Amino acid sequence: TRPLQSAGVKAAAVKLFPKSLWSHKDQELQLPSPPLLQLLLLLLLLLLLLLLLLLLLLLQLLLLLLLLLLLLPLLFQPLLLLLLHNLPPQQPVQYLLLLPLLLLLLQLLPLLLLFLLLLLLLLLLLLLLLLLLLLLLLLSLPPQHSVLSPQPLLQLLQLQQQPQLLQYLPPLLLLLLLLLFSLLLLLLLLLLQVQHLLLRLHLTPPPTTTELDTTTTTTTTMETAALTTTTVTTVTTTLSNKINKDVTHKQRGDVHIPRHPDHNQVWEFDIELGNTAEDAADDPEADVLRCTFDHGVCDWLSDRDGDLHWETSHSPTGGRYLSVPELKAGQRSVRGARLAIQVVPPLSLGDLCFSFSHWLTGHHVGVLQLFVRKKGRDQRYSPALWSRTGGHGWRQTQVTLTTHSLDRVLLKAERRRGQRGQIAVDDVTLRRGACR
Repeated sequence: TRPLQSAGVKAAAVKLFPKSLWSHKDQELQLPSPPLLQLLLLLLLLLLLLLLLLLLLLLQLLLLLLLLLLLLPLLFQPLLLLLLHNLPPQQPVQYLLLLPLLLLLLQLLPLLLLFLLLLLLLLLLLLLLLLLLLLLLLLSLPPQHSVLSPQPLLQLLQLQQQPQLLQYLPPLLLLLLLLLFSLLLLLLLLLLQVQHLLLRLHLTPPPTTTELDTTTTTTTTMETAALTTTTVTTVTTTLSNKINKDVTHKQRGDVHIPRHPDHNQVWEFDIELGNTAEDAADDPEADVLRCTFDHGVCDWLSDRDGDLHWETSHSPTGGRYLSVPELKAGQRSVRGARLAIQVVPPLSLGDLCFSFSHWLTGHHVGVLQLFVRKKGRDQRYSPALWSRTGGHGWRQTQVTLTTHSLDRVLLKAERRRGQRGQIAVDDVTLRRGACR
């Protein structure tokens, strides 16, 4: 027991402690302080300190893991794009959804780790508050039974002789401030990650498909021969070249001109909305298909399964060639630009030689690939027969197509994250026989 030293502290102690602890003789406060209680409190304090150290080590490991997960999309995204681009152009739906799901998983893992870090920091704050309470409780015990020899409770209430208490408080308060700052920093990083993910989901446009309607008109010419008289009838037909500009998708119209008896050459005109009308004539050699793109794309068609398009470009030395435009800021391409030609008899019988000039310049500009498709029900392209990711200047390439029953040849160009550079093709030839 210890006598009270002032009337104010005595009145406060009367309100805080029950009357059973007061002696009626000299009005002294009896505070029990068994050594066993002090020992248990000290052991609990040591256990909390050990747990605090373990949680700090776990916090460091989680921070390293968070840094690694934030770098994973930057490291593995080019590898995933390369893996998906090397697949044949027509695959089941699960292959096409592989890349977006993996990228979404790589973006969600840092968010989950941030939540774990926030929970760990909250646990550290609670543990630190418990340490402060235990320290104050040990410091408040009377000196005659205390192991740590702190000041008694009544001297603490009178704010007397506190240097021993203050020497324990600064490191704990500093650790508390550091944890609060880390908590705010992680919360800000979590909000930024969530905002970035929501922006990406909002800006990603849904895939669109465009249907192409093709109408074929067949005109039959019949000749009538007479023994005595010959009648020549001249028919003049005026065709309207007006194009309806109110449509939202590309239209195609085929105009077939009957063959004149004195000529065996047939001309075909392909008119596409938004482009200049080009003309192409059948090659006199039936076993050769050649196109320089100086007067259009000949028999080549732009495949609607691609998400990029080939464009006609002018060469500084004269002439034209086909190229793929650069990607815009934030734009991504998975299916690329596709240029296809339908192989018809007699080219579809036996081996074929496919030759073309290509030009790939620039760092990480993309890839140019060659595919073929057989006749059948699945309508799938084979794996890439030829692929190129770079080069210097124009190069000539010849590829022998040994597949029989060939239905279609496809040139596929994919732009990647390189902003500067060009992918172009020119002088495309398809002839019967193996390449020499």
